Amino acid sequence: MTKDRTKNKYNQKEYMKAWSLLHAKERKIYKKKYRAEHKKEIAVYAKKYHKEWVAKNKEHEKKRKRKWYLKHQKRLLKKRRKYHLSHLEKEKEYFKNFRKTPKGKIANPKHYAIRKRKLGFIALNKPFKNSRGHHVDVERVIYIPRKMHEDNRHSVLQNRNMEKINKLAFEFLDKGQGEG
Repeated sequence: MTKDRTKNKYNQKEYMKAWSLLHAKERKIYKKKYRAEHKKEIAVYAKKYHKEWVAKNKEHEKKRKRKWYLKHQKRLLKKRRKYHLSHLEKEKEYFKNFRKTPKGKIANPKHYAIRKRKLGFIALNKPFKNSRGHHVDVERVIYIPRKMHEDNRHSVLQNRNMEKINKLAFEFLDKGQGEG
């Protein structure tokens, strides 16, 4: 009474296919009922699976998000602009507080240097309390004490008094005082 297993598997596969076609309505009703009763478990599983998939496929996810952003960019910018105009006071307060944080102290001068003055912002040392970013050239910045920066009037764009203040800035950096 031995049966050929491959033949049996094939018959089982065909049988399941036919059965599922015959019972499609009942299966649909059962699935709908199951999903309604197990909503939380399904959501937890889906969230866990999605996180795992994204962790394994970072490049794909990055491309997908970029594609989505480019497709919806105009709508997002309009929405952001509308929010900004309707919440001016809240936004001003947020940015006022942000500029006081360590990240804000780096981001604000960097933003100003790049957008307004057309200067680069490659920091050669870290900012510290009462420091100012000094452009030694159009690209590089050294954080020096505020007093040293303000006492020596200069202009990187007009190359006025740059030799003197750059000498002081590099001496400050060489002494290791600019490490914060």
